[in-house]
Amino acid sequence: MTVSVFPPGERTGVLVHEPTYLACAAAQGRDADPLALRRSLARLTHVSALVYFPGLPGDPEFPQSADTKAAASVAGFRIVEPPAVWSGSYGRCDWSKQQLAETAVAMVNLSHRVDHILLVSGDAAMTPLVQMVQRMGLRVSVLSSARKRPRLVADTVRRQADQFIEYQDLERLACPD
Repeated sequence: MTVSVFPPGERTGVLVHEPTYLACAAAQGRDADPLALRRSLARLTHVSALVYFPGLPGDPEFPQSADTKAAASVAGFRIVEPPAVWSGSYGRCDWSKQQLAETAVAMVNLSHRVDHILLVSGDAAMTPLVQMVQRMGLRVSVLSSARKRPRLVADTVRRQADQFIEYQDLERLACPD
């Protein structure tokens, strides 16, 4: 007997942070495929909203980012691309702070339409956001990888989430037969 990690009838909002998603797919030796991700999740839960946060433009670590962002758009994800804000005396980009703010806005906006947030990220900075939406009465799951070295999920966000789903296990959960 397979136990569902998502209660029946639960409306789920999916928020995908591209760097984590690309790294999880790469750890399995696969290309990231947002349409396949959407289909896997649709077999597990009622997906009410799909939001995709692309990585920093031109990041040499993820050269396939533009293609994956385009595929996410075709797959029905709403693309939220915060502006790159250059600041500080060294001209550093405050991209992660902007993404954190955009993620908070997306979570609050979804809170009235969903019962559950599935966050594809492992960033420790997400922990306060997870706590915030839990106080609003929503369940939060984190989809990332603790098996890859280095780990793609911070212990703080993994422990705070109502459940942690290992990226490698997603396919097995979606297709248990």
